[in-house]
Amino acid sequence: MLNRRSIKAFTLVELLVVIGIIALLMGMLMPALSKARHSAVRTQCAANLRTMGQLWHMYANDFKGAFPDWNQGYGTWELLPDDQKQFFIQRYKFRNGKSFYCPSSRGFTGGAFADEDWNNNPGSSAAGVTWIIGYSIFAASDNAVAWDKSLGNRFPPPFKSNEKRLAERPLFMDVTLKYGPPYTPMITWGYSGHTEGLRGGKPAGENACYGDGHVSWKNWSEIKLKLVNYPNQFERWF
Repeated sequence: MLNRRSIKAFTLVELLVVIGIIALLMGMLMPALSKARHSAVRTQCAANLRTMGQLWHMYANDFKGAFPDWNQGYGTWELLPDDQKQFFIQRYKFRNGKSFYCPSSRGFTGGAFADEDWNNNPGSSAAGVTWIIGYSIFAASDNAVAWDKSLGNRFPPPFKSNEKRLAERPLFMDVTLKYGPPYTPMITWGYSGHTEGLRGGKPAGENACYGDGHVSWKNWSEIKLKLVNYPNQFERWF
């Protein structure tokens, strides 16, 4: 027969101590896990941009050095014309639409994930059929040229693969877009990527793919205001 006096159980104090230790360990691990997750997202984002850079240079090789252009003069640079999308698919057998979307981005056309926009026409007012992507296309954009002049930066986008200083001039980059006048951080910077832990309402930084094909990450402190189309609204940072 079982002796009830031999049965041992945790006291309330012991349970509270165990719970406290578990909570302490979780508190120590969560920041490390969060940092690792953000690092993985940035790494995947950089891989996406390298893939896009390869596509742009493959296109340039087929068109006498000219990068794909998007010269409709509209404010957003996150639009890919349908003819270019179909060209990438048919000529280069490119079918992985996820490469056009930063993992930190949200869907614009109703999907929970940004890459669902790959097959959703956004109904843009731009001429022809367009597709929203998760990166800002800077290369071969007359609109970017106009914005560049508005701030006197003398930092024109590259139009061809044989231009000078390509290592300093981006083809495309993460969306880092300030919309004002100031609202809440998630409205003011709501279209930007890498907004984890919004410090003072600003993104953590951005990846960019440059004209020579290399990709690099810049922290927020390294990013500068480069372009704006009218005062206090739609500022572009890279």
